[in-house]
Amino acid sequence: MADLLHINYHFLTVLNRFDIRLGFGDKSIEKVCAEKKIDIEFFLFIINVFHNPNYIHSHADEVSFDVELLVNYIEKTHDYYNNLITPTLKLLIKDVSKTCKEETCSVLLMRFFNQYIKELTEHIQYEEDVVFPYLRLLNMAIKEGVDKSELEDIDFRIDSFQDKHHSIQEKLFDLKNVLIKYFSLPDDETIVHILFLLYRFEKDLADHILLENNLLNPMIRKIEQKLF
Repeated sequence: MADLLHINYHFLTVLNRFDIRLGFGDKSIEKVCAEKKIDIEFFLFIINVFHNPNYIHSHADEVSFDVELLVNYIEKTHDYYNNLITPTLKLLIKDVSKTCKEETCSVLLMRFFNQYIKELTEHIQYEEDVVFPYLRLLNMAIKEGVDKSELEDIDFRIDSFQDKHHSIQEKLFDLKNVLIKYFSLPDDETIVHILFLLYRFEKDLADHILLENNLLNPMIRKIEQKLF
């Protein structure tokens, strides 16, 4: 398991979402997964996609794990964004905006940041309030025979769901652009630190969206086809 982190330090966030804590010594991936009761097929799939995004395009049709595992993983990712990434960025960006001599730049930065966080939060809330309950109903209908009329009343469209992802990525690019183009301070270490966080977040978000668009959504479509 330790070798994974030496290969790609971005796996730190993945392990956290599986509730795998550091200090696992020389234990193998199989041993750690067995101890934590983690589906090893699902774990390895996520690791491979995170390391090589193209992996999902050639292996998505081969998955046999329960869709509930994917939903739980995505919810853990949302927790990471809401409880760690967003508060950390908010504190740092507030500090930078206070040190900026030009009020226009400060206002511009806070406006972009607040708009981005608002859109990200709304998107996450939409997934957790609409998309995931719908998917869980579908999954339950397959397993236990839930009344299909409960599903037909839900106004959910996968295509509009994917469009929302594109907007979130664009707004993140705009936020980075404001920092790069319009902020110049005598000591810009804080800005550089923020940019490093934003670039890492951008990579994590891209993998997150890849999972939703290329694995979660096809799973929804397949279950719908079976039911309807």
